[in-house]
Amino acid sequence: MNNKKNYSWRKKNRNQSSADRFDSTRTAIDSTHELTSRFTSLRMADPSEREKQEFQYEEEGNIHIRSFCEGRESETEMEQFQSLHDQRTYANRQNQQRGRMNQRRNNRGYSRSRRSNFNRSQSRSSDTESVSSCDSHTQFTQSHINFNSLNKNPAYSNSVLETPEVNFSFSNKNPTYSHSISDSPELFSHKFNAQKALDVPADPVNEISSEDFGSAFNSQNIKQNNFDNCPKNNSYFDTNNDITNPNAKSSRHKLNEYKNYLKNLDPAHVIMECRQQVEDDAKDSIVMCLKKINEISSQHHSSMLKLHLENLLQQQLQFEDYIAKVKGQLSLLFSSNIQDLLENCEKIEKNVKKECNIFKRSLPAYAYKGALLKRIQENRVTIISSDSAYFLNILLPIFVKSEFSDHYLVCSEPCRVLAENLRKNVFQLLYDKIETDEIDEIKFKNEMNFVTVDEMLNLFVDDYTFKEKKIFAILNLSLKRSLNQDIVLSYLKDILQENEHLRIVLMTTFIDNVYKYEKYFSNKINVTTFKMPSLTLPVKTVWKNTALQPTDDYVSEIARTVLAIHTLNDFGDVMAFLPTSADTKSASIQINNKLCDLQFDDLKCEVLNENSPQKSCLELFNKRPSDKRTVFLVTECGEMLVVPSIRYIVDCGLRKEYIFDDDKKIDVLSTTFISCSKSKLRKSLAGSFSTGICYRLYSKEDYLEMPHNEYPEILTINPFNSMIKIFQYRPDTATTVEFVESLPESTKESALELLKKYNAIKDNTLTDLGKNIVKLPFPAKYSKLILLGIHWGLAYEAVILVAFFSVKGRVFQFSTDIDRQREIDAVKLSLVQYDSDTLSYLYIYKMWLDSKCSEAWCDKHYINYNTLKNVHAKVNEICQIVGESLKENINQEFVNTGKSSATSLLEMLFDCFLENLCVFTGHYRSGYRVLSSHCIAFLHPSSIICQMENLPQFIIFDHMVCTNREFLMSITSIPPDFITKAMVEQQIDFDYSDMFEKSLVPRVIEPVGERLIKQVLLGKKGKKLKAIEAHIKSLLSTDSLVIEPIAEKGQVLIYALKDQIDEAFKLVDDVLKRQFQDLVNLEQVHTLEMKRGQILIPIEIKWLRGGQVASVKIGKNSQGLVNNASETDAEENPPDQQPCVVQQSINVTWIRRPCNGKGFVTFRNEDFMKARKLTMKSFNMLDSDIFVQVSRNEKNQLYITGISKEAKPSDLETFFSNLLPDVKPVKIELKYSAPFETSEAELEDIQNSIEEICYKYSKLSNFEVVVPLPKPTATVMKAFINVKNEEDIELAIENLSKCPIGNAKLVCKPVYRSVIKCSLKICEALKPRFQKTLTELQNKLKEKFEYDELFEFVVNQASDDLAVIKMLSNKQEILLMLQRVINQLLEGEVLNRSFSFKLNKIFCHGGHMWLGSLEKTSKVLIIEDYNNKTLRLYGTKENCHNCKQRILQFLEDSENEAVAVIHLSGKRKLLKEIIKKYGANLEKFIESCELQTAVLDIKSCSISLHGSQDSIEKAEECLNKLASGLHASDSSEVISSAEKCPLCLCPAFNLTFRLELCGHLYCSECIEGLIDQAEFPLRCCSEDCCHDIVLDDICKVLGDDPVKIKVLLEKSMKYYLERHADDIIHCPAPDCSMFFFKNEIVGDKHNCPLCQNDICIKCNVVYHQGFTCDMYQGSKNDPDYSFKVWQKTAVECKRCPKCNTAIEKNGGCDHMTCHTCRSHFCWVCVREFPDAAAVYRHIPFCDRYPR
Repeated sequence: MNNKKNYSWRKKNRNQSSADRFDSTRTAIDSTHELTSRFTSLRMADPSEREKQEFQYEEEGNIHIRSFCEGRESETEMEQFQSLHDQRTYANRQNQQRGRMNQRRNNRGYSRSRRSNFNRSQSRSSDTESVSSCDSHTQFTQSHINFNSLNKNPAYSNSVLETPEVNFSFSNKNPTYSHSISDSPELFSHKFNAQKALDVPADPVNEISSEDFGSAFNSQNIKQNNFDNCPKNNSYFDTNNDITNPNAKSSRHKLNEYKNYLKNLDPAHVIMECRQQVEDDAKDSIVMCLKKINEISSQHHSSMLKLHLENLLQQQLQFEDYIAKVKGQLSLLFSSNIQDLLENCEKIEKNVKKECNIFKRSLPAYAYKGALLKRIQENRVTIISSDSAYFLNILLPIFVKSEFSDHYLVCSEPCRVLAENLRKNVFQLLYDKIETDEIDEIKFKNEMNFVTVDEMLNLFVDDYTFKEKKIFAILNLSLKRSLNQDIVLSYLKDILQENEHLRIVLMTTFIDNVYKYEKYFSNKINVTTFKMPSLTLPVKTVWKNTALQPTDDYVSEIARTVLAIHTLNDFGDVMAFLPTSADTKSASIQINNKLCDLQFDDLKCEVLNENSPQKSCLELFNKRPSDKRTVFLVTECGEMLVVPSIRYIVDCGLRKEYIFDDDKKIDVLSTTFISCSKSKLRKSLAGSFSTGICYRLYSKEDYLEMPHNEYPEILTINPFNSMIKIFQYRPDTATTVEFVESLPESTKESALELLKKYNAIKDNTLTDLGKNIVKLPFPAKYSKLILLGIHWGLAYEAVILVAFFSVKGRVFQFSTDIDRQREIDAVKLSLVQYDSDTLSYLYIYKMWLDSKCSEAWCDKHYINYNTLKNVHAKVNEICQIVGESLKENINQEFVNTGKSSATSLLEMLFDCFLENLCVFTGHYRSGYRVLSSHCIAFLHPSSIICQMENLPQFIIFDHMVCTNREFLMSITSIPPDFITKAMVEQQIDFDYSDMFEKSLVPRVIEPVGERLIKQVLLGKKGKKLKAIEAHIKSLLSTDSLVIEPIAEKGQVLIYALKDQIDEAFKLVDDVLKRQFQDLVNLEQVHTLEMKRGQILIPIEIKWLRGGQVASVKIGKNSQGLVNNASETDAEENPPDQQPCVVQQSINVTWIRRPCNGKGFVTFRNEDFMKARKLTMKSFNMLDSDIFVQVSRNEKNQLYITGISKEAKPSDLETFFSNLLPDVKPVKIELKYSAPFETSEAELEDIQNSIEEICYKYSKLSNFEVVVPLPKPTATVMKAFINVKNEEDIELAIENLSKCPIGNAKLVCKPVYRSVIKCSLKICEALKPRFQKTLTELQNKLKEKFEYDELFEFVVNQASDDLAVIKMLSNKQEILLMLQRVINQLLEGEVLNRSFSFKLNKIFCHGGHMWLGSLEKTSKVLIIEDYNNKTLRLYGTKENCHNCKQRILQFLEDSENEAVAVIHLSGKRKLLKEIIKKYGANLEKFIESCELQTAVLDIKSCSISLHGSQDSIEKAEECLNKLASGLHASDSSEVISSAEKCPLCLCPAFNLTFRLELCGHLYCSECIEGLIDQAEFPLRCCSEDCCHDIVLDDICKVLGDDPVKIKVLLEKSMKYYLERHADDIIHCPAPDCSMFFFKNEIVGDKHNCPLCQNDICIKCNVVYHQGFTCDMYQGSKNDPDYSFKVWQKTAVECKRCPKCNTAIEKNGGCDHMTCHTCRSHFCWVCVREFPDAAAVYRHIPFCDRYPR
């Protein structure tokens, strides 16, 4: 019933349109890829033509490929007739099988064919067409009676057929029909129209067509009959049918009328109708091809494009030749049997439709159809070279079958996935539907046989009649031929001599050399070669920048590249080549995981290898299953896949396979580069269908190093296995058979000798053992192990071992975590059996089975569950193979696992793997020596016995893996008695000295420092050690040398042969001695930074061994934020950026907006009554007459007019204070001219004018004019003339004041400025004292100077810890006095030895802690100067006085404190514990015990305590408690050493450190304490050892911690400065730590780069600006000392009578004007006058004026 349902479905879908039967893939062409569009359009059907044919296409925007799916019109492949006789014979064969045809017709329905009706003879008598379908290969026939013109007749378009159900049948050379026609208006249907209800006409013979019968048969109301019950010899209608069916007579009548109709058909008209149909189909196809040709012709032609165009033209010619041939066949189809004529026409029409279908797809190989078939007909062997773009492997079987229909066609592919893919694609090309029934499948398989090479080889062996058949063999040869392919070629070569009907076609890649095949087959055989021009489109190559290593993680690199392609490119699938199937799976997992992380869902991975099942994504003529981009992760089989959508190739360039090493005489699993030929082939796949990109994950240099050509498998695998396989398939000619590339005779002879040794052959004939070995599809050694296991009763154990050998997966887990890997290694050791991997694997497998294959058990024992699961599946597979091949049923149960069974297994393994015998060299790094080849190999890290302390002397192995070195896998330890027995029995013929005498002996060099070992011997990744070893090996001419440095023990072990050990020892020792001296003299340069605010001063220190400083160099300052102020700040406050110096400038002002003569003065109510007395009066003010009156604007306000333009509000205030001393105005307001803007150009003009005035009227030579932009409302314009210190600004001011600028008069005043930078803490501590001292100074100055503003003092914060003090004054004398006072305050109250000779006692850690607490309680800032041993106090006088008293009291109390020394010589462990808990400086210990000081002397092993009696007792109690808590170290928790630490005299354990120079071993805590104590020079404290500790040791002990190294550097620099105190000067600034070298200072004045203060070197103070050193020293106690000195030294010096300002006369008349108070006086009598005129009137009458 299922079959009937399937056939019924086909009948329902038989007449559906092409669009319903299949979907085609339309190529989505991107408009930006014009050239690619040209290429891809070569074989693409025109979209408009597809629409005419009613095809439906699915657009896929991300695929840039050719279109291969243009429709599937043909349903079955029909036989072509060579003559009319063949047609008639075929028709007679049909008539003999009508009964079987009836059953097929009921199950399958009618084929699509020509339609015609009875009415054709009336309307068009010659318009007839044969309807028939036959199948000569499956021996099934179909006869459909179909007509096309029913719908053309309007007379029957609306008729209704009302015919009762009728059963009818006929034979007599006609098919037997059995139909059930029910009453239904929808009985008939057409291929291109909907079903229409038809009426039955009166004359059924003339008006009922066979289409009606076909439609009725395909109707949903068809009643299925059982044809098996129908009589097969029934020639006429059965009378029983007439009885059961009352309508049978009517049906019989219609059928007879139809027969009569057939007799009246004219054969000529039938042939002409068929010819017309052929021409119509051909015309459509050719029109489509011409459109493609015209489209390509209109484009710009490149050389490659012309090739494609020529190919299309050639395809058209081939198709036209085929159509012409068909027309010739039609002219020969005149026959008296109209039924045969109809069948032949039907067949021709179907074949033409198939040909059209192939032609429309524009497959390039079609262009060479005629040429290929001609070559094949003329020659028995044809060798074709082409690229994948031709689709030759798909079209060639169709071409061959059409020409050689009587041959048995066999198509061979290298692997299963290629064979299945080819079969599916050819089937799709021949049939229009993928879902075909069983009969189509059977027919297709009978016509064409698609097999793998292995299956073809089995055909030769199993089918004894194969050589006698007419065979046509097509072999698709891979670039690297397998051994089976070579054996198949040898078979075919022999058959060619015996079977003249045999034809062979070899298809090779365009890179392969075809002449070697031509030479191989050319002996007495016609051989031809056919090379097709390459149609590969341009492919861009992207190289990797760095060289590729076989050990690189190429899987991850592939995954990253694929994701990058997917991210950066819009369309096109990707094919990535990897070495193994496991790699493809790993890459798929990585890509999918990354896609999941990135949340990408538009990419999918397809893993393809040699044994992959058929995948729909590989079918060429199907639509894409999805619109996702596909990544094909393939092995080598992908090189022969044809995937249209591929545009990107990712080639890792590596292969991983077993290669026979002729030197080692064994198979080696190697990861090596592929060949250049294979690389080119892979690259070409990206250009088979469009322009593409090939990403090569190797560099151009790697490519140049690749081998040029591929070698066949027969030359690369073990000859032993090759000869076994040759004996298996060519037992009679195994030793003489020739191959395309045969084994060298010497290699063949060695393999034959080994086969004889294994008892596999005898007299060049397989023995019984050999016959059984070749029956098993395993390597010979594995097969022999299974056979021995069967013979010895250990078959199951042998199968398990073979399964482990075959799976080759890690049994134990691997972890990069060191601790976890140690746990895994410990478990490995617990599971070791008989020092062998193999027997351990057997034991593990048995335990796993006992745990019921538990995954939890595997996790517990760190075993890979998947590996055991794969082994278990392999065991079952091997047992099944053994049962089928040897008829042996293996009992899957373990035998006794005692020692006897283990010994038997070892003997079996030894017998099978005797050639893999190895002997231990004497050191694990020297590995094992493989006796058969004398090469050195090493145990793989995954091997269980790697964890053993003592490695076995003799081992055998399964296989060798070659990466950066050779590794042995699956190790079995062989007892020495086995070796002895085998030598006695002459089973082994190895040299005795190789086995027992060539072992390495050790020598030791000690002690050796860790740095010497790691940096000198080892180097990065051991490269230096390898180089040293290689050098010494070359000098000794030996490979037997191992140098093993052991840094933990300070040893260098040397292993060499006995006669070479002394020389090797000497050479290694010389290397160490040369490097030792360099280590001793090593210097390091470090940089310390002295920081103050944002200023950094680099101090370059040269550091020597012992931690000593050789030299110190002060670098240039690197200013930070302080000096990186904005330009605005720099312009407004330029002195801030200068050191502490006095700067002078001239402030120039003039009236910008003059007064308009009006003003208002407001008073309080009571004062207004007094001021009102002045109203209505005129007064003189500033040489102008003013008038006072009462204001009308406000109450209590006076209105004043006539005010001078230069008047200021202060002038009015002075005026009223002089007239009304007891009245003070509340508000004074002057009216000015309107505000206005000043432009930049005007400012520049003003600046130029002032500069011109300065040059013209003053003697200033070095100055700068700055004019700030005023606001529009500003009444006064300001300018600043910055002048150098040496300029005389007093004279300049006097001259400039007389000069106007424009209409305004200049007013000039001097400004003196000084800036001091100091610590912000000091400024905050001195803030109260600043206020008090400045107030006192101001009051004192007011007595001498009559100014309201004597000076300005401002403190600004520059950074978190830096303050800037600004001092300004119009009088230089005042500024100097102010600066002197401030400097005295900033020096603080200094306490030195003159304060107390005991002061040094406070400079300790305890004193530092006490001073910190004193600072908090006394509110005094205390700065400790350890360099000069002084204290500086900052605060109020009272607080500083109290603080001094408390310091004196502390010093007195310290005299009465106790001192205790505790010796720890007998308690060395306590010393270590003290260092471990409190550190070498004991700071925490001092604080906790409240000691004054505590000093730990590590070398003398004592501790000195200084403090009160209570604190000392507390410290002793603390030490006793610490000592009582000490316990002996648990030996199970530490790694002990026989060496004792020189410091604590305890065995060094756990973390240790070995010194470089002397090699002594210290506990890490002890060496850290020794260095932290910083007793320079740092030396080893071992007895009789005086070696300094080298810098490398110091840095490593400190853990290369920059903070710790900096602390030690500061201590070392301090020690250096103390030793060179006579050559150094420290900065006297209170909070500055800067120092200077005396020989670098020039003059008595030096600027400190850290605090930026000028320093007086002679006085050792901050520079006393304006004072000589004598003046400064004298002025400390006498404030007027400077004036007295000046008055003595000046020639003319007097004081102003008004303000008491000191004035020196340097010339001119006796009229003097004081610049301070502007008063006028006589220089002779020092008498003041109101103005200059009064002075001049006085001088002639002055009493003291000289006469």
